[in-house]
Amino acid sequence: MLSQLNQILSQKHQSGCFDVCFDLSSNKTISSDKFRQDLARLSNKISLNSASKWLLSIESSYWFLVALFALLTQKKEVIICANRTPRWLDEINSEYDAIISESDLDIDNKLSINLDCGTESFNESQYQLSGAEVITFFTSGSTGAPKAIKKKLISLLNEVETLEEAFGLLVQNKTVVASVSHSHIYGLLFKLLWPFVTGRSWAEQQIEYPEQLLMAKRSERPFVFVSSPAFLSRIDLDLNGIEPTVTFSSGGPLSLAAAQLAKNYFKNVPIEIYGSTETGGIAHRQQTELTTPWKPFKKVVLEINNTDTILRSPHIAEKYGIVLDDQLEIFSDGQFILKGRKDRVVKLEEKRVSLTEIESYLETMTSVENSVALLLSGERHVLGVVIVLSSEGQLLLEEKGKRYLVEHWKRQMRQRFEPVTIPRKWRIVECIPLTSQSKLDTDSLLQLFCHSEKAS
Repeated sequence: MLSQLNQILSQKHQSGCFDVCFDLSSNKTISSDKFRQDLARLSNKISLNSASKWLLSIESSYWFLVALFALLTQKKEVIICANRTPRWLDEINSEYDAIISESDLDIDNKLSINLDCGTESFNESQYQLSGAEVITFFTSGSTGAPKAIKKKLISLLNEVETLEEAFGLLVQNKTVVASVSHSHIYGLLFKLLWPFVTGRSWAEQQIEYPEQLLMAKRSERPFVFVSSPAFLSRIDLDLNGIEPTVTFSSGGPLSLAAAQLAKNYFKNVPIEIYGSTETGGIAHRQQTELTTPWKPFKKVVLEINNTDTILRSPHIAEKYGIVLDDQLEIFSDGQFILKGRKDRVVKLEEKRVSLTEIESYLETMTSVENSVALLLSGERHVLGVVIVLSSEGQLLLEEKGKRYLVEHWKRQMRQRFEPVTIPRKWRIVECIPLTSQSKLDTDSLLQLFCHSEKAS
């Protein structure tokens, strides 16, 4: 894929000029020739500055990719931060020297340039990438603090090759419409890099609400929908006739209920991608039941070593592999099911309990659609659970109240769990709070338990 990318950047791509992206509202397109011209101009502007580490902070997906390659061709290290709030940027202040964005940003002691370029002509000899270029992603680690993850360009391109081998026939001649941010590795890969390197186009706008998918329908372009559990769990079945050829979901666990809802709405079962920024894509599945196993991508190897699962993959730079944070049960055919994160096993009065197991058990009950279990600190450690009710659970709540539901759940749990490990605090919400990247919003979840409730 590296040679294919260099061919596109050097105007030697076998398919010649192609549409890079298009506007959902006007249907206007931007060609690969225009992309190369903008790349040349921005690359020239960057070359006039000596800063080595650049924070890429651009809302436009088209200009984000232009700037990404402009920085890489100038041998700059690229910093990508999905969370660009002032607090986060302040926390990673020492990690970058300069910023490139739509407009000049006033951040102390940082060089800032915008996308306003001159009219330099394109010089193909400047734009050959080696694959060793470094992109640093800042994500929220298990503590919620910014965590730097360095990826080489070749690792990302290897993943593009994997995706093309696995799903190329499904997405052939299709455009990409996405509800996820290009500042997250999943969005960068699925919305920008994969289509760009394979000569397909993407929609410039990010879909924020289900109603916006009507624009994709009106564009009359067959499309692939790159989405997330947060979006797919709130689709509106009143919007009919919007049928992407394929739907992808990643960034967090997709509930069975959300998978079934998406199937009813889009007429296809979402293809879920299991992985992380650290690991890259590991496996995929189309969930039709709670126990649907995951199928590893080609060339991805998973091995159990004592209690650890070792990942070896072309999507990572670590030659000897990395240890996964998740616990897996691997079957003889290589497929597996997830058994929860290692760090989600907690101790309560010397009793070990898996928060994932509690959630899975609750979600087998007909009154529960989704759940999150948390360890709560105070005078003593207790478990709290946040519940999203099913339609049946909502009826029970209206007819018999929360106290009845909580006691019902506790009775069911006593058949499986020891008394000390049964949750003491319960909260019912309309939806589980998530971040913009479909990760659990831990602060918001804990905030739910900061006040007392009857029948809690």
